Amino acid sequence: MVRMYGTQQQLALAEVPIADIMRVWLDPSVLMLARQHINANLGTGVFASVAEVKAFLQVELWLSFYNFSPTKFFDPLTKAMFPPVKKAMKPRRYFALLTALGTQSGRHSGASESWNAPFEHDRQLAHAMDGMRRVCSDIGFVKGVSIASLDDDLLRLRSAKVDDLGLTRTRNPAKGLVLLAGRYNNMFTHK
Repeated sequence: MVRMYGTQQQLALAEVPIADIMRVWLDPSVLMLARQHINANLGTGVFASVAEVKAFLQVELWLSFYNFSPTKFFDPLTKAMFPPVKKAMKPRRYFALLTALGTQSGRHSGASESWNAPFEHDRQLAHAMDGMRRVCSDIGFVKGVSIASLDDDLLRLRSAKVDDLGLTRTRNPAKGLVLLAGRYNNMFTHK
């Protein structure tokens, strides 16, 4: 939040504009991965643009806000209940993108002599997950702030003052700080 808004005070979630949240999560690399996946599974000669992918995601947000299925959302009888339907993408195109997004890339060649094992590795999905992981780690990174866990087996409490006292973190978090050996034995062992 500090990097985005330049303030130290904590912003309430309601104060953060939805457009800013969308800008953070709709990173160009993630949008391109989604677009590539959709285009790989659409019919030949028909491609989705970045604007269409954004419009698709906008409909998805409306569906999660209204908590309705796409068929109910686009139903002519319920159009009056959902004002955004007038601005939404066409239902036929939405369902084409939804079907393409739900298909595993490059798996359906149409040949009946091939078979894909269930739970087989999907390279496109792994690539998309890796891209999303990179975006999320960039969002969560705050310069100068460590998020390392103190009960990590490889972590030791390291500073000049701690080393001078001869204290260190043990592998067992229940034990906390213990005196290994040092010149201050009497200070910690005698009352």
